[in-house]
Amino acid sequence: MKGIILAGGLGTRLGKLTAVTNKHCLPVYNKPMIFFPIQTLVDAGIKDIFIISGPEHSGHFLRLLGSGKDFGAKFTFGIQDTPGGIAHALSLAQDFADKESVAVILGDNIFEDQIAEYVRTFKSGATAMSSKNSESSFRKEYGEAVLDHNEHFYCIAKEGSKISGAEFLKFCYECELEHEKVELEHVHNHTIDFSIKGKEAVIDPIRLREIVREKIKEKEINLILNQVFLQNQIADYGQVINCTYANLNSIYENYPEARREYQFELCEKSIWRFPEKFRNKSIVMLDGPFWCIDPYSDTGYHVVGNTDNQIHATNVGLFPQIPDEFKSLINRGLIKNPAITNFNKKVESISYFLPEARQAEHIGSMFTIRTVLPNLHHSDARPTEVTRINNKIINVFSGKIGNCVQAADEVLRLLAKENTATLPESKAAARV
Repeated sequence: MKGIILAGGLGTRLGKLTAVTNKHCLPVYNKPMIFFPIQTLVDAGIKDIFIISGPEHSGHFLRLLGSGKDFGAKFTFGIQDTPGGIAHALSLAQDFADKESVAVILGDNIFEDQIAEYVRTFKSGATAMSSKNSESSFRKEYGEAVLDHNEHFYCIAKEGSKISGAEFLKFCYECELEHEKVELEHVHNHTIDFSIKGKEAVIDPIRLREIVREKIKEKEINLILNQVFLQNQIADYGQVINCTYANLNSIYENYPEARREYQFELCEKSIWRFPEKFRNKSIVMLDGPFWCIDPYSDTGYHVVGNTDNQIHATNVGLFPQIPDEFKSLINRGLIKNPAITNFNKKVESISYFLPEARQAEHIGSMFTIRTVLPNLHHSDARPTEVTRINNKIINVFSGKIGNCVQAADEVLRLLAKENTATLPESKAAARV
């Protein structure tokens, strides 16, 4: 989510006070007035902020606020040439918003309460609806890889949760997510506020890979694996579609405007064998003490996630920083008896809610780099972004695999818009 601060107007009601500067630059107690709405947005995890002012004192904002670095944010400035009201001012932010959701706040608003929870709920709903709306297109292309025979349960902890049972039910109703309240025998009920059974599916990663390879072969695509695509090769292609997740910045050394920072998380996904009664059962503890166990295809095993003990290292920057001891483990598939694992820590954390976690067998772990947009910890939002960098490169960042078909459709739309989809003597490169 991006932020917009409206700081226009002439402030004539303040008389001589605004003769030499904008009213939003005037002090309130110990800081300029506009510092308050800026801090409200930043505290809510909104760091990309567009500030709109009138032309009279626009330079004052730039000198006062700078790039936003001092606030841990990034500022963009816009000018409303004549006072035209809120709707007109918002229209100036259309390119800045770029189809993303925005939070709008007036430059003279001072909030005593935080808005972080409202932002988190809004973003979570946006992610949920995006996933829900993309399901039909994904099933149309990859339906054979979708497994519908599992049961899916969601729980809210009595302690440490960021959301109450009532709030989660409201969320389900608002997003029209099918659910029913249940008593779940698998968990310690004295630790659970409530549980629901939801309608959901899981993806068989083995079958999905097979389908993708079949489609590539059917379309006679020249697939080149285990070879680094260098930035000097961009000139050899009519279009380059960059879909490399954690390595999106690797070909942009000559395109600094295309580079952006991401948050990289070195994650361990463990594969466990639970007692038989857990077969085909998916259980998720939402928010706060988050953990989940999901069926791993039809193997009878479960993929286990646990926020507190899943991430071994993290950094924000252009590239992931991988500790030396993990370099031999990253992206090697399932590793039995890995030299480094948080299996025992996960058992301790999860068994408080799920006693039979202590009976689970550690089959192995998979290590990879999860890539997310930075500063979204308030909402855990996973947006999908398809952006044209220039007339040759389209960048695809997808936070959810279920959105891949929608992302591909957006790529086709951008190609058609530039009339480059059928260049007669050019090649297209897709980095995946």
